[in-house]
Amino acid sequence: MIPHLNILIAIVAGLIVLVTALIFYSKQKSQKSSYIRDMKEPSFENLPDLTDDYESEIISIRTISQAELQAKTQNRKTSKKTAPRNDQILTMHLYASPGEEFQGYELLQALLSNGMRFGEMNIFHRYQDINGHGPVLFSMASAVEPGTFDIENMGAFSCPALTFFMRLTGDLNEMRVFELLLDTVRQLKDELNGVIYDGNRSPLTPQSITNYKLQVSRMRSESSFAEA
Repeated sequence: MIPHLNILIAIVAGLIVLVTALIFYSKQKSQKSSYIRDMKEPSFENLPDLTDDYESEIISIRTISQAELQAKTQNRKTSKKTAPRNDQILTMHLYASPGEEFQGYELLQALLSNGMRFGEMNIFHRYQDINGHGPVLFSMASAVEPGTFDIENMGAFSCPALTFFMRLTGDLNEMRVFELLLDTVRQLKDELNGVIYDGNRSPLTPQSITNYKLQVSRMRSESSFAEA
């Protein structure tokens, strides 16, 4: 019964985050900033540093052949219009333990202590400023339709899973934003006794993290060519 319930939750969560992300990001104006260069981040003393483990894979994605560079340069010369940028949505899920649900006040306290703030679309966001100001770095929705939170009645709220998502635009600081997202989800996992699943709804593994970082790096490489 539980596996079938998890599958249903995963499907609903995927639909909710897709609709929520499309609506939310369509409302946002295009903002360029330094993101979290000067921001004070929460302390995650016990989390492993994954940067060194995946540095070679990330660098390889940034390696572009001279032939590809020449082809892109030629396309820019012959094209009258610049191709529209295809932003991507990166997602990650946090499930409650089997047979359990995240409970309102406990969930709210954990979210606030990890820098998440209630905001637009009635969901939670991590802003550039931990006090809730500046551009949105990433967001979190409930896996229960319609994905929103009734902040005035959090005591009665519960849900089996949460979905985190961030928009990839190719910004220079998006790797740092992703690492902050990963740290936040890991911290919430420990505090709420949850289980982390990747965007494919499989348990998060070191390979999943590698794939996420490659996705961020690939988006940066594509953005660099589009802006050149």
